[in-house]
Amino acid sequence: MDTLKADAVQDIRFARSADGVGIAYAVHGSGPPLLIDACWLSHLQFDWESPVWRHYLVELGKIATVIRYDERGHGLSDRGVTDHSLEARLADLEAVVEDAGLDRFALMAMAQGGPVAIEYAARHPERLTRLMFYGSYSGAQAAATPEELEMLAAFEALIKVGWARPTSEFRRVFSSMMIPGGTEEQMRWLDDLQARACDTETAVISRAQRKLADSTWRLPELDLPTLVIHSRGDQMNEFHHARHLAAHIRGARLVALDSNNHVVLADEPAWPVFLQEIADFIEPDRQAASETASDDIADLVSPRELDILRLAAAGRDNDSIAAELFLSVRTVERHLQNAYAKLGLHGRTARTAAVARLLSHTWRVRVSRHHPLLGPRWLRVGADAATDAGSLPWCHQPTTGGLRCHPPTPPTPSPRRTRTVPSRPSTPRCGRAGTIRPSRTKSSTRSAGSSSRRSTSSPGSGCSTSPPAPAPRRSRRHAAARRSSPPTSRPSCLPSVAPPPRRRVSS
Repeated sequence: MDTLKADAVQDIRFARSADGVGIAYAVHGSGPPLLIDACWLSHLQFDWESPVWRHYLVELGKIATVIRYDERGHGLSDRGVTDHSLEARLADLEAVVEDAGLDRFALMAMAQGGPVAIEYAARHPERLTRLMFYGSYSGAQAAATPEELEMLAAFEALIKVGWARPTSEFRRVFSSMMIPGGTEEQMRWLDDLQARACDTETAVISRAQRKLADSTWRLPELDLPTLVIHSRGDQMNEFHHARHLAAHIRGARLVALDSNNHVVLADEPAWPVFLQEIADFIEPDRQAASETASDDIADLVSPRELDILRLAAAGRDNDSIAAELFLSVRTVERHLQNAYAKLGLHGRTARTAAVARLLSHTWRVRVSRHHPLLGPRWLRVGADAATDAGSLPWCHQPTTGGLRCHPPTPPTPSPRRTRTVPSRPSTPRCGRAGTIRPSRTKSSTRSAGSSSRRSTSSPGSGCSTSPPAPAPRRSRRHAAARRSSPPTSRPSCLPSVAPPPRRRVSS
């Protein structure tokens, strides 16, 4: 029960499919990416409150970065959609992969997600590291018995009649077949989920079109690690579908769970078996991510992603980075997610670990002159990033916890040389009235410690070449005596000329 109380956090986003339908998807957890093509009864927010699904979300989030989405017309995705064909659903999966910035990842198909996952694996084999089927099939009518076909027709009639009813008698038929070993609380929750997931029209149309989806002919083309895991007593999708998948996929491994539930519950003995099988199966992806983390970060990310990581290392938030690089905040987030995936980093500490990785290689990376972010900067990284940053020679573990890193200071450029010019003798400058006044130019910086002012005079003016001595400080008595004395003549810069004789005017 402690696990069910874990404070797990998910990030809900929206992708745009090829036909414009908005697909809601959520990301949570830490580890190698695991994309889940879930069953049609899903609701990204409501599932976290579920006594049926919550243990899946919590435990899988501990071993992988889980990406899951609501099908078109269901949950938080766009409603009122009429096209639920295999091609449309495949386009939804491709849109989520691109919007989430996934490069290579593991794919898990649950229930009706089997045909879509098979088609994606056949068309994009380079994107998948491994493939898993849980309670799924290659086609609803592939190798189906006559009884199963009759049950499919009966389900469609039940949906038309009782899906929208306020009481849950008709919906309880589906719940009792999905988890026959469930409690009343779990049954009631599944009843409510059916009403929340989609409306009656969508339930009828989507089920009819999903019944036609069949990717059985693609199975021989698949050549990647594959795990098929299925409950022996599954009443929604019988066990022979799992045998059919494992028999037609090269190298596939089949695991039979000792359970009668289509969705294995947390208190069943089959639950830890399921979880251990999934953890062991994706362990090579975790090891590959750790090996990738040892490579040079500059060789793994694009130049634009590297610029964004540099700004993040400088303490900038996404809004500030977007303004600096003239990008939208959404574009910055996508570049960061792409960089995290390339570096094998996932979860809440991905940003901190990526910055620590960047700082460990900054002395080998040429920084753009527009973003000179090298220099001594202190960074506190969490315990999850200690594996990456602990190898740095300038990192140490303080007693207060965490890790503190101080990257090496880049070489200091040599000081600029200044040319020493001998100072010229300062001369006074003449005014219009022939008076000598000091020059108003700034003090010369060419001779250190000089506070004299430089004056100029025109050649041949006859002015004195020495600057006037500063007047001594006088008391008030001297100042009053000076004001009462007659003014003295001031030196003139003009040549002495006799005044013209005064003209005598006759009366």
